[in-house]
Amino acid sequence: MESNVQSGENGEEEVRVNVQSAENGEEEAHVSFGNNGHELSEENGGSTGVEDEDDDGVVYEKSILDLTEDDIMGMEFDSEEDAIKFYERYGQRYGFGVRKDNVYRSANGYIVTRQLVCSKEGVRHRKYLQRRDRVRVAKGITRVSCPARFRVRFESNSGKWKVAYFVKNHNHVLAPVDKVHLISSFRHLNDSDKAQINSLKLHGVRTCNIMGLMLGQKGSHEALGFTKKDLFNHIDKEKRKRVGNGDAVAALSYFQAKAEGDPMFFSKYTKTEDENLKDLFWSDGVSRVDYHAFGDVIAFDSTYKRNKYNKPLVIFYGYNHHGQTTVFACALVTDESIETYKWVLETFAECMFQKHPKGVVTDGDLAMKEAISCVFPNARHRLCGWHIQQKALQKLKNSDFLDDFKVLIYDNFNPDRFDHVWAKVMEKYGFGDDEWLTRMYGMKEMWATAFMRDKLFAGIRTTSMCEGINSFIKSYVQCKNSLIDFIHNFERDVKEYRHNELVADFNTMYTKPLPTTSLGYIERGFSQKLTRSMFNEVKTQIQYAGGLNIIQRTEVNDVVMVKMNKALYERREYVVLYDKNSSKFVCDCGHFEYYGIPCSHMICAMRNEILAEVPDSLICKRWSRTAKVDYMNQINDTDIYKLADSVQKRRVGNKTIRTGPFLIGDPAVVITKGRKKKGGKKTRLCSRCRMPGHTIRTCPEMREGQGVGSHNTAMSDSSVELDDVDEVLPYNVTMPGVSSHEVAGKGKGNDQSVNEACSQDLNYPFMTPLTQEYFHPGMNIMDGFTMVPEFPKCQNLPSYPGIRICEPGSSTQVPTFVGCLNEVERKAKAAHIYVSDSSGED
Repeated sequence: MESNVQSGENGEEEVRVNVQSAENGEEEAHVSFGNNGHELSEENGGSTGVEDEDDDGVVYEKSILDLTEDDIMGMEFDSEEDAIKFYERYGQRYGFGVRKDNVYRSANGYIVTRQLVCSKEGVRHRKYLQRRDRVRVAKGITRVSCPARFRVRFESNSGKWKVAYFVKNHNHVLAPVDKVHLISSFRHLNDSDKAQINSLKLHGVRTCNIMGLMLGQKGSHEALGFTKKDLFNHIDKEKRKRVGNGDAVAALSYFQAKAEGDPMFFSKYTKTEDENLKDLFWSDGVSRVDYHAFGDVIAFDSTYKRNKYNKPLVIFYGYNHHGQTTVFACALVTDESIETYKWVLETFAECMFQKHPKGVVTDGDLAMKEAISCVFPNARHRLCGWHIQQKALQKLKNSDFLDDFKVLIYDNFNPDRFDHVWAKVMEKYGFGDDEWLTRMYGMKEMWATAFMRDKLFAGIRTTSMCEGINSFIKSYVQCKNSLIDFIHNFERDVKEYRHNELVADFNTMYTKPLPTTSLGYIERGFSQKLTRSMFNEVKTQIQYAGGLNIIQRTEVNDVVMVKMNKALYERREYVVLYDKNSSKFVCDCGHFEYYGIPCSHMICAMRNEILAEVPDSLICKRWSRTAKVDYMNQINDTDIYKLADSVQKRRVGNKTIRTGPFLIGDPAVVITKGRKKKGGKKTRLCSRCRMPGHTIRTCPEMREGQGVGSHNTAMSDSSVELDDVDEVLPYNVTMPGVSSHEVAGKGKGNDQSVNEACSQDLNYPFMTPLTQEYFHPGMNIMDGFTMVPEFPKCQNLPSYPGIRICEPGSSTQVPTFVGCLNEVERKAKAAHIYVSDSSGED
């Protein structure tokens, strides 16, 4: 009998075990298995069993389940791998797992004997069964000393591997067919599965979605070949492999590799006193070029829960020439203090060759405000309008006022008009004395458009771009990401934004807009110089120009003054000045200075002066088609030399960075000051008085004893609920071994003796010897209990609210019962207590 491995017609590897009649009368078997780990069948072109011959010479096929012990003992294999593959398939058909066991080697170190056993062979070591420091729940027992095994030995004479020992029987239940795929021996991810999983994970697909996708491809869990746990384990293994010597070291090593491929890449970090990573800043070459072209106005904000260390992520961003969001730099910081923001801004300025922005927009954080005033003293700082709206709604809780307040924030007033409207709004709602509004009016230059009309903010009035970025990166970045994973995922987000810019460039370059107004020549002039998105903004102003009326034109020394108003709004007049020599336009609305887009009043004056071409003075360079190209062309040889020198120094510095395991430690998880979760922990209220700070057991109303109630609830086996009890009951309790007179005498002279008598452990459940009923304060048998004198002097027992006691036959109430009933329920090891009736008989 022999076994060999050969390639089938379909290219799959087959294991063939030939069992035929030999000259010595032995039988030979023939078994075929595919390379994909499943037994071949007639449907997929392979033999499935063993061929044998009956007495008449008729050949018939045996399945692997029909193989006898004699058949297996007579098998031979061409290699050790063939033998292992056969027994694994054998175990898969019978429903047990297989694992490798002992091997014997020759003097040359070659394996000459291989034993395979059932996966349930052996027992778990005792030390794992008796662990006292166990944290997790112990895994179920899987090894039960199963005797099944399969041993093959290499025969040097024939060069074959022959079966030397085989035990078929098992001492445990075998897995049925529909559960065999769950045995660990038959669960594995092949190379193609791993490659697909790694690719999907690399592109931000969540693990649960990967499982669903691959399950849909394979058709069933049985065909999938692995479980969700196996998938998570593989992803976790790959993650640990990427981290290597530490998360921080992996991130810095990645930045070092980036600097080798991108000469303009910039990164900087700080360390804590214990050599752990503290703050991290980075920006690549494309972002730095974008900043120099469009960094006149920037916005930055911090966001949370984007990495497993909970480090706040600070993103610097702005608008490119298409009006799209572009990222300039990023930083992961430990806290949001003034010193940290100063470091971030100083590093940002260093990265951008000390080019400071003209305008900065933030959410109003005080630490940011202080840092900006120190690092960028000449920049105009604007507060986010949306955050101010939310603050106004929170402080004043008046939605009607919020509508008028938005007008004050965004409308294009002049300063005098703003003050007039402010006074009217305060008078209308009666908020003139509000402290918050008074403080906001004092800093109106930082949030009202009326005081910023002369500064270019490129339309940035809020930090909504950052919110858009945060919403976008949620599909890639997860709160459990390590640093290196976060950096990879965030780079993919930035690439998406850059691809959007590429698409916008293509649309601007290869398509032309269709004129739709009567001023088609003006439309064509702007469309040839501006990007498509910015042309659409100008086109809106061209349409508005049709509703303007010229009411006066004056010319003095080649300077033309054109006065106009809106149709049906004659009271509001606009004045445009046009210099014929320089072809410059100036409008008192300030729209062009603030947005960089010519206003409708300028276009109306242009139409009135019959200008056939659009003057360059009406084209803001940052919105032009060639904004980036113009910047690159402006760099002279001196600037290039400085840039090359800076890059060379940085390259030398990168090569000297050590990336060993002891360079820098991983950062600690930080506690941020971000927005609190909605629907936080609710304050628990008393179920009786509905007030916080206590429960019904300690409710003051219960202690005061107001009202008389009843307690009809049946007693549970484990506790007695007395939340609603408020009865006056006479208690006659006698403790065996300590008479009431002795306790009373000791209680008057020695409090310690009383405490010892009252702190005895009590048997539970308490049952009266006569009625054998559970002790319950609402039962009539309580009338027969005798009073324990001076019992309230026990200091080590908790008070029991809702129960008041009195002397038998007396209407005078004594202090609250101090916990005998509660102690009876909770403790269970004291002497018996006997109940006596009213006559005093036991």
